[in-house]
Amino acid sequence: MKRRILIVDDDSDFTNILRERLEYSGYETVSVSNGLAAIRLLNNGQHNASVTGILLDVQMPVMNGLQTLGHLQERFSHIPVLMMSAVSQPVIVEESLRLGAAAFLRKSEPSSKFLARCKQVFGYDEGQIAGDETSSSNP
Repeated sequence: MKRRILIVDDDSDFTNILRERLEYSGYETVSVSNGLAAIRLLNNGQHNASVTGILLDVQMPVMNGLQTLGHLQERFSHIPVLMMSAVSQPVIVEESLRLGAAAFLRKSEPSSKFLARCKQVFGYDEGQIAGDETSSSNP
C-alpha cells in the first residue's frame, strides 16, 4: 500500500508543486486549503485510515497551522506532521515542535531536501520507485 500524504496549504500553486513532487516519488496525495478542512477530512473515517502523513502550512486562513496541529495531536497523534512555512522564525519552529510536529521545513528548500525530509518523516515503502510515473495517482 502506498503512503498517502495530506497536503494542507491555501496556496494552490504551491500545493500543485508539492503534489507533483510527491506523486513522482511514489506517494499518493490528497489536499485541502485550510486546517478546518483537514480536521473534517480526517474525522471522516475513510480518509483517517488512509492518511499516513500530513504536510501542514503555518499561515492559512480559517485555522492556522499551529492551531490545526494542536487539534490534530488530540485525535490523530499517530499521523506524523511535517510543518512548513515561507518564513522560519525560531519561535514558530519551536512552537511547532513543542506541539508535536515531527519536523519543520521552509517552503524554499530545494526539492531534494524536501523529498529527503518527507522520506525521513513519512517513511518510504520498498515498493515505491522514485521516478516511476506509473505509480502516481490522485484519489
